Amino acid sequence: VTTAIILAGGLGTRLKKAVPNLPKPMAPILGRPFLEYQMDYWIGQGVNKFILSIGYLNQTITEHFGREYQQV
Repeated sequence: VTTAIILAGGLGTRLKKAVPNLPKPMAPILGRPFLEYQMDYWIGQGVNKFILSIGYLNQTITEHFGREYQQV
């Protein structure tokens, strides 16, 4: 099992003005959350399990990704 731990729980104070109602990992880039790009990259590298360390506005992340993302 190849597991990636992604630290995604910061307050994102430097991005507050750009994305005031979203946690930093959910900041949109070309219509997709930044975290999706990270996870897609690691899936392409063979990762098949993620541990997300989330804090600030964590429900936004869990609602978007649920328990499974791309069958991972």
